[in-house]
Amino acid sequence: MRELILLESVLGDLVAQKVDALVNPANSLGLMAGGVALAIKNAVGAQIEEDAVKCAPIAVGSGVVPTSTGLKIPARLVFHVSVMELPGQRTTSKIVDLAVRSALIEATALNLSSLAFPAMGAGAGRLELSESTRSIVFGVKYYLSKHETGLKKIVFVAFDQEALKHFDHALGQI
Repeated sequence: MRELILLESVLGDLVAQKVDALVNPANSLGLMAGGVALAIKNAVGAQIEEDAVKCAPIAVGSGVVPTSTGLKIPARLVFHVSVMELPGQRTTSKIVDLAVRSALIEATALNLSSLAFPAMGAGAGRLELSESTRSIVFGVKYYLSKHETGLKKIVFVAFDQEALKHFDHALGQI
């Protein structure tokens, strides 16, 4: 019998989450100039962007670059998953779904117990917030239904009440 995994949505700051890893919806160049990526870089320092850029190009949808250099946040890792090739490029729910799966595969491979996802592609990627949150939540649910993992908790972090409403709605549909 599979162990239960806590899926929860919270209103808050992604970088303040007490999890093993945060997911950064990145571009394939690893540049952290806007949105969630910039917030992470501002909290952690410029070294995180330098580490991500060194690993570029990050394959769109399937690349995961974990960085841990000098993190000054509760999480010990940041997973850079590419949801667009170039900064500010439009993304799709299919790419977000692939990026979610890639982050979960990496978390499982590293035997992590907790992971935090923000809304991915809903800012710079111009994906509708409802599409982003649905792709993330459904992608997590599908992965967990097909794969064994050491994950015990997955947190969907909303930056505002509207994002929280969309994450809650998606969670209510699974």
